[in-house]
Amino acid sequence: QLFSFKDDMPLEESPALKVHAMLVVNAISETVAGLEDVPALVPVLVDLATRHAGYSVAPEHFPVVGEALIATLAKGLATSWTPDVEAAWIGVWGTIAAVMEPALKKALFDKLPQEEKTRLLVMESWAEVEQDLEANGVAFFLKIF
Repeated sequence: QLFSFKDDMPLEESPALKVHAMLVVNAISETVAGLEDVPALVPVLVDLATRHAGYSVAPEHFPVVGEALIATLAKGLATSWTPDVEAAWIGVWGTIAAVMEPALKKALFDKLPQEEKTRLLVMESWAEVEQDLEANGVAFFLKIF
């Protein structure tokens, strides 16, 4: 289960949620501070994504988290939430996700048994071949003859 505390009631009073929420907002604070030196921030985000591979996080969670972040900031900033601030945060979240999502995918792939890695690699590479079966079929036979 992604969040062990999701069934705690009332959820907003859950000690586990509060601990996790502080971890997340502290990570966001570190990320915001890291915007001063984005090249140094990248390995931090990669490490964060890699660690999350062990917590049942999936790539499809990134849009959900991004939407929650933007909505939370909009509510929290109230009148300070302008179109420019929104655009800036959407851009920053896009950068965060662009770094973390591939790192998460790699970490999830690396955890797989070798036979599953082989199966996925063959299936993904064949999907590329299928985009132009005729040309690839002709190329195949030209190698034979």
